[in-house]
Amino acid sequence: MCLAHMSESGLEQKYIKEAFDTNWVVPLGPNVNGFEKDLEEFVSPIDNGQLTVDNSKRVVALSSGTAAVHLALIACGVKAGDEVIVQSFTFCASSHPITYLGATPVFVDSEKETWNMDPELLEVAIKDRIAKTGRKPKAIVPVALYGMPYRIDEIMAIANKYDIPVIEDAAEGFGSRFNGQMLGTFGKYGVLSFNGNKMITTSGGGALICNGEASPKSSPKGKDLGIHTADKMWYGLLKEFAEENRNKPTEAESILWEALKGKGIGEKFRRQHIIDDFIVDFFCADKALTLEIDGGYHHYPPQMKSDVERTEALSRLGYIEIRFSNEEVLGDIDGVLQKILNFCNALPSKKSHPSRLTPNPSPEGEGNFKSHPLGGDLEGADEQWREIMMYATQYRESYPYYQHEKIGFNYRMSNICAGIGRGQMTIVDEHIAHHKHVQKLYEELLADVKGVTVHKQPEASPQPSPEGKGALQSHPLGGDLEGAYDSNYWLCTITLDPDLKIKGQENAYKTVVQGAVGGAAGVIHVADSATTDCQPNDNVEALRVFMDAAGVEARPVWKPMHKQPVYKNAPAYVNGVSEAIFKVGMCLPAGPYVSDDDVKYIVETIKSAIA
Repeated sequence: MCLAHMSESGLEQKYIKEAFDTNWVVPLGPNVNGFEKDLEEFVSPIDNGQLTVDNSKRVVALSSGTAAVHLALIACGVKAGDEVIVQSFTFCASSHPITYLGATPVFVDSEKETWNMDPELLEVAIKDRIAKTGRKPKAIVPVALYGMPYRIDEIMAIANKYDIPVIEDAAEGFGSRFNGQMLGTFGKYGVLSFNGNKMITTSGGGALICNGEASPKSSPKGKDLGIHTADKMWYGLLKEFAEENRNKPTEAESILWEALKGKGIGEKFRRQHIIDDFIVDFFCADKALTLEIDGGYHHYPPQMKSDVERTEALSRLGYIEIRFSNEEVLGDIDGVLQKILNFCNALPSKKSHPSRLTPNPSPEGEGNFKSHPLGGDLEGADEQWREIMMYATQYRESYPYYQHEKIGFNYRMSNICAGIGRGQMTIVDEHIAHHKHVQKLYEELLADVKGVTVHKQPEASPQPSPEGKGALQSHPLGGDLEGAYDSNYWLCTITLDPDLKIKGQENAYKTVVQGAVGGAAGVIHVADSATTDCQPNDNVEALRVFMDAAGVEARPVWKPMHKQPVYKNAPAYVNGVSEAIFKVGMCLPAGPYVSDDDVKYIVETIKSAIA
């Protein structure tokens, strides 16, 4: 699918030889340090078209991408009994480390465009977990499936609202960008993989990007909590509505208000509060939390035609809204109150988190960190890097003998593997450009093949240059900033219409697979049956077998984690997207050894397979 490809200059062998010649054959040394610096430069931001390396991002080279996920979870404080939200449509390395810690993965399904985490479903999951458990998930793990950027702007906005750290699993997305910024540099941590089939390889290995704490976010209108409406006449009208509703509450509102006071949290809430152009039934400034009882009549101004639009507008201002029907309040006030208490306990306090929804203080302020323009603090990244480094090297304390106060791991990358990585970094731009070229060829050659669709990144207009002339900005390390989505196309993917007929389709799933299809060293547990309750359609399996006979490696897309037997009891918030794609999706070869003639041969093989 993506075979490891060494540089023509043989720099990988040069660095390896240096390691042997100097006897640096352990998991530390010049190659490890050099590789980490190369990675820090590669993911650094661009300022007016120029690369800016300012140590705002720190990188730790590790033994695998799985190890990077594991250490990031530990650094985010994940412990046994906690919950972590993770994309369901992914490889198991995104979710397995959660279970290593005794925590529970909470799976969130995908949206149709990128096949990655659905932001709307993400917020549904967060609210529901808080309501059910009284605690927030400890982290959010979006995944760059096959290199495709996720909707990171929306994901980060939701994560910031609930104060939940984001661990970007960019293992398949090395070199992919969103709005010109490298994946893995938006969240608190970013995960990279250098497995033998990735964009570049270190034989086996990975890395963790430390981005520092996320910079405080202000509301889109630059307003703090409180009354926002600027128009005095309009505010006067809203105030009249609010006073009238406060003096004439519904039965459900009266019961909830008395219940809130009975639990001692009534003083934290205001009734019929005005926020921007809206009146909310109950408002807790300390938690930026609003409560709506039915809410169907609170459409101010008139153009706000639906509760959904109203909720989204409040969300953009930084408020969390939870809704209850009159029937819920009247029929189960204890249950409603418990859900409200769960939110109050789980959400950060504005008093204890003064940065929440307020502008970032100036760098000159006393005790403030110097902020990075794309988010993160320089000192914060260093602190994260130091802690991750400790965990990766058995967490040894500063004594002349080995003393351990925390459990550490043997996760540091070897100096020999890092030597391969240093050589690979000299050709990473060539690899990314080649993958994009192969993707374009597939798109062109399969455009007219009925029943076969090449999955592409969402279209976006190019970002104008700083000079405002409309030209694309060039990245100093190669490539153009092509708009919001800039996938590396690690693997190219297609979908087959369910009614497409493939030669030999009648024999699909008739025989139990004896060997591994992409398994580690061919080692697998032989299945008892040729079928499962969730599998690709017969035509997908038939095409895989047909292409295998023609010497072409093709595979189904990842099976969603929420459909894996090992996770049958894990909470899942699904919309059917990932399962539907799994049934029709297939990955095609895309690596540096795949030539134009190979792509043509692959496409002709697909055409000849169609009955």
